Amino acid sequence: MSFDPKTLLVLLTNLCRDQIYQAGQRYTPGIDPSAPNLRIADLSIAINNIACGDEARARFLSVLNEFTEAWQNAKQHSQRSAEIEQLVVAASASLPVMMNRLRSRDASAADEWTVRLSQIDACLIDDVAYWRAEEAKLGPDDGSYSSARSSVRGNINALNRCARVVRNEAEYAASSSFKLLFDPILLISGEWGTGKTHLLCDVTSERLTREAPTALVLAKNFEGNVLADICARLGEVTSVEDTFAGLEDIGQGLRGRTVFIVDGVNEGRRREWQLAIATLLSLVAKHPNIGLVVTCRTPFEAIAVGKSDLGSFIVFNTTVSTIRNLMRRLPSLNTTSCHCRKFHCWITSSRALSH
Repeated sequence: MSFDPKTLLVLLTNLCRDQIYQAGQRYTPGIDPSAPNLRIADLSIAINNIACGDEARARFLSVLNEFTEAWQNAKQHSQRSAEIEQLVVAASASLPVMMNRLRSRDASAADEWTVRLSQIDACLIDDVAYWRAEEAKLGPDDGSYSSARSSVRGNINALNRCARVVRNEAEYAASSSFKLLFDPILLISGEWGTGKTHLLCDVTSERLTREAPTALVLAKNFEGNVLADICARLGEVTSVEDTFAGLEDIGQGLRGRTVFIVDGVNEGRRREWQLAIATLLSLVAKHPNIGLVVTCRTPFEAIAVGKSDLGSFIVFNTTVSTIRNLMRRLPSLNTTSCHCRKFHCWITSSRALSH
């Protein structure tokens, strides 16, 4: 059975809005529109990568633009400027094809991006080595001002600024968040009260404003054959396979994959949701234009998801990220308050989790 894309998007929107409403006090903006939203930048980027659409593409473009800006001040100091510019032009030109390959889950596209970065970095390393050799020719630095030495160091700094952009991107390309571009299966874990439901309601609301295909379900709201129940909310009675074929079709546009979100899997009936997660993993594996996000309260991941399926997920822990966000605000906290004493315990826990 085929689905009309516009109708399916409307039905998805209705499902998401109903689930956001049922989140109740866990999502205060759903009750009070003036309430602040809770943002974790790393998680927002991760979900954009799951979609592998216009937002992910914009991030790549921003990196290329940042390099281009730095390069304007450095290229006249490069001994390999023509080669570097060719590599950057090739990287920019490869972006549309690379995005399509990542969307189709071709991991080799990510490897090729890393190779492009390493080639640019190798040229910049040679450039910096050249100018360090030039500085050595000036003799020991006696601390007095030298226009020649100052000029050489300025050249090195300009080239190093370009190298930092490239190396930061290379580090990111080796991260789990980057892997979600071609392996879009994410488990968000965390302690009670770390904002998992709030965050995903925020993400869903933002995606709805962009008409990005999204399904949000709260596990506690579905029982029995949960996937059949969810699919029944999306139109006429049809098979789960047909519904996911429809989700695959609408996930092929510029806005990216359909993102299927299950919040609070530990709050659903255990056996029913274990079976549902196993089925979802199988369905997502068959449909490259559908990504999966599941949230679970720590320490129930192995029980709620099932030990055999845990290895299929890339894991993001909101406890650590929430603490890091709070640590940035530490100077504004009242150190005599009981909240701050609890915060000290959270910091200790965070350090343990991050090692």
